[in-house]
Amino acid sequence: MAKWGVTITGGAALTKKLRALDRKVPDRAVLAILLRGAKRFRDTARAMARPKVRRGIVAKPFGRQVKGSPAAFCGIHFRLYPSAHWDEYGTGPRYHKSGKFVGVILSQPFFRPAIHGQRRAVQQMIQRGMKKLVEKAAK
Repeated sequence: MAKWGVTITGGAALTKKLRALDRKVPDRAVLAILLRGAKRFRDTARAMARPKVRRGIVAKPFGRQVKGSPAAFCGIHFRLYPSAHWDEYGTGPRYHKSGKFVGVILSQPFFRPAIHGQRRAVQQMIQRGMKKLVEKAAK
């Protein structure tokens, strides 16, 4: 049985250079790229949703940064449309407390298909944007 090993030299210097590069990339520019991706999810979900649900689909930056990093999200603003989850997932048979059958809300998914349909495009958009930022900061 052969024994072998790998030696990496210059790891500390590389780490130092990467940290310096991280400080050169402005958080505002990173947030703009992430927000562009969130808005793409939002626009696709709005196109798939019923008219009364559309205004409840939002894309925003997080109020506080997650672990010091810029972050954005796309989601449902439940104050604008509190029953959006019923549209997305539907309900089972619903009954009044008297026992009378009230009805069923059929699911009309809009959010999950939007995320699944745009995931790769948004990943590529973020990768291209981040690559440009890092290349600009490295010069």
